[in-house]
Amino acid sequence: MRIVSLTAAALALVASAGAATPTVSAPSGWIGMSTATPVTPASADTCAGIAARYDAAAKAHATSANLLKADEEAAAGKTACADGKSADGIADYQAALKLLGA
Repeated sequence: MRIVSLTAAALALVASAGAATPTVSAPSGWIGMSTATPVTPASADTCAGIAARYDAAAKAHATSANLLKADEEAAAGKTACADGKSADGIADYQAALKLLGA
């Protein structure tokens, strides 16, 4: 509240002095709004990332009874990702991983 009052007083003082465009500097130690890039949660998958996860899982589960079906799901995921439908592609890869128990 104190900072807001001081800022309002500074703006009023500058405006009364006839300045065309008042500028106010942030107080020392002011953090203000961040301009940092938002952090993507670690659980968020990308097409490339989940494709690599699938490839590793397929090698690790090469004898799985579900490997053929998982490969079909992964192929659908690869196609969807290539077509720019990353949400669909990621869902297909996740289904493939689930089939392998990975």
